[in-house]
Amino acid sequence: MKFTLAWLKRHLKTEASIAEITHALTNLGLEVEEVIDNAKAYQSFIVAEIEEAVKHPDSEKLKVCKVHNGNETLQIVCGAPNARVGIKVVLAPIGTKIPLNGMEIKASKIRGIESNGMLCSAEELGLSGDGEGIIELGSDARVGQKFAEVAGLNETIFHIGLTPNRGDAASVYGIARDLSATSIGELITPKSSYSFESKAESKIKVTIEDRTGCYEFLGRYIRDVKNSVLAENIAKTLQLIGSSPKTALVDISNYTMMEFGRPNHIYDADKIEGDIVVRKAKSEEKFIALGGEELQLDEDMLVIADNKKILAVAGIIGGELSKVDENTKNIFIEVANFNPLNIARTGRKLNINTDARYRFERRVDAGISEFFINHLTEAVMTNCGGEASNLVSICGEQPKYISEIKFSPAIISKVAGFEIEQTKINEILQKLGFIIEENKVKIPTHRRGDITSEIDLVEEILRVYGFENIPSAEILIKASELFSKSLEKEKRISERLRLKGLDEVISWSFTDEQTAKNFGFDNLIMLENPISSELSVMRPTIIPNLLGFIAKNLVRGFNNFGLFERGEIFGKEFRDSQSACISGVRVGNMSDKTVHKEERKADFYDIKSDVFAICSEALLNPENLSVTKNVPQYYHPYRSGAFKLGNKLIAFAGEIHPNILKTLNIKENVVGFEVFLENIPKVNPKNAKSKLELSDFQAVNRDFAFIVDEALEAQSILKVIKSVNKSLIENVSIFDIYSGKGVEEGKKSIALSIKIQPKDKTLFDKEIEEICTNIINEVSIKCGAKLR
Repeated sequence: MKFTLAWLKRHLKTEASIAEITHALTNLGLEVEEVIDNAKAYQSFIVAEIEEAVKHPDSEKLKVCKVHNGNETLQIVCGAPNARVGIKVVLAPIGTKIPLNGMEIKASKIRGIESNGMLCSAEELGLSGDGEGIIELGSDARVGQKFAEVAGLNETIFHIGLTPNRGDAASVYGIARDLSATSIGELITPKSSYSFESKAESKIKVTIEDRTGCYEFLGRYIRDVKNSVLAENIAKTLQLIGSSPKTALVDISNYTMMEFGRPNHIYDADKIEGDIVVRKAKSEEKFIALGGEELQLDEDMLVIADNKKILAVAGIIGGELSKVDENTKNIFIEVANFNPLNIARTGRKLNINTDARYRFERRVDAGISEFFINHLTEAVMTNCGGEASNLVSICGEQPKYISEIKFSPAIISKVAGFEIEQTKINEILQKLGFIIEENKVKIPTHRRGDITSEIDLVEEILRVYGFENIPSAEILIKASELFSKSLEKEKRISERLRLKGLDEVISWSFTDEQTAKNFGFDNLIMLENPISSELSVMRPTIIPNLLGFIAKNLVRGFNNFGLFERGEIFGKEFRDSQSACISGVRVGNMSDKTVHKEERKADFYDIKSDVFAICSEALLNPENLSVTKNVPQYYHPYRSGAFKLGNKLIAFAGEIHPNILKTLNIKENVVGFEVFLENIPKVNPKNAKSKLELSDFQAVNRDFAFIVDEALEAQSILKVIKSVNKSLIENVSIFDIYSGKGVEEGKKSIALSIKIQPKDKTLFDKEIEEICTNIINEVSIKCGAKLR
């Protein structure tokens, strides 16, 4: 946002220097991006008079002019159609840089004729968009005088950047209010009474159909206006901040908006057919915007319409068919308040950025609506005349903003580590517009929706008090306190996965709604104001994001790799609607083909190994996990599993469903896992085994192959075998599953390797045989298996 020092001083009584004001603004969080001293920018431009203007001998459009600058007469070639004898003009002498493009003026020959300077248009000086002719100055301008003095351009211009929550500072008055809280000056309160009288009823009535989209609509009919000459101070101020003057009514509308932060619109009342209705647009409804561009709207967009056409896209842009022009006689003023989220969505869809949209997205001050329309009415009538009607006022559904907060000054010491005197706290809050009542603070209308908690009030106090004024103190912190135990655990897990060949990535915490539904999620957490239609919901799983990385890398020729991400997933079923998760994917070969071995693709067992590695780092024994088939629909139904500890879900792992891969145009097989960290029990590392316990006695390995029903889960056999003798059977692993020739239809063969490890003696053959017999009997009885 841009404003001039003189404009600021109309609302702030101050003698502070430019440097002091700049420093105060930055400390307040209103970042000063640029300070422009126009006295320096225009110091080389001077007033000159054309004494002679003759046609160029080698051009129909150029003229050769003799120009007197107060000291000497210069010859200058000029192409402006209005260059003629007797007019006073703006001369850029040799060495001057033109504001429009930074070009330096040099002595040159134009079609063979020497030219020693340049006669400037307003556009070339960065003062307006009119580049048709050179500037013609008044007869009172003195030849040789500095142009900046004549044009009143000896001004300082501030350009500040605003954060999205500071809609209250998107006005000169709002900035003055913030500065007054620092005691750099005194806020000048705007007058509350006006000289005009409103007698007649408005000829135009207003109806609000979409009450959630339009919070409030104020209007006023003014007849017999003259849309002609604008007050010089308003025109110059707009020119200085880069707003090209248009017509008096349009310029007054823009000026008052930037002064008090309330967007408004002025319609040519004679172009309105019937009354005004605030409604949603119809699907594919057409609208001709200012400038003549035809826009196609949808049913989510709010519009201002009459009985036959759309007059404006609410809060964003007016219409070509209802705009004011030099022939306008009667007008209708609109001062409304619209839903910020609707304005933001509509603006993004239409790809239109305007000053009105900028302010509505950041919320406007609903408490000054009547004051502002009266202020705007008086500005119109002062400059353009006319007779005003009574006020048209209608309300929609008001947003439920927090209006007061419990506040104790003691929280400042707790948060900031030092105390501020109560009188200073009260002074700061009162100057910012807050009202203090015992143990609570009432929030002014210009900060509602932004200030929502006690900590927000602390921030307001500290930014005005000055962060540089906070006394320094030694901060004592133990190295062991730098990371929480959960963060340390996540660090260990990440390091382990990197050692297993997975690369860590970071992706958005959002995804698009359709992708989430494709993965089987319905009860989604929607974003009210998404930055993009493709990032409209909080992600319920990280897998889609990782698959997106897989797809992009495959296209680029990277075929064998693995990725993982640790972050939050979101769902209404989680505590606080979010849960910590680590997810990973693998694609391509785990090992390449050599003379000694065949290539091997990543499969379920690789991803299972990743899950077990995570569990081990989290001090959870993977052997305590059971596996079920109850997995989400984006996993392959027969090549995946859910790992549980009792009834608590720990992880999903397996092949990604081919249909999901097809939608992402991934032609390779992909395996993935998700480990839900918050479901892993917290174990005190002191209670965990700190070293590997090795037996002094010989281990015994035996292999078995059982024929079982095809539907039987391998996990069932593993459980049964382990239960035969828990003290001796150390490990059971599956090394082959086969169905086909030699195996009865509806059956499958499961081959297992069993490690028997005695702890206190060497086993005799008879003891080993007894254990093997018990294994065969138990598996046969409990699993319906037959030894192959």
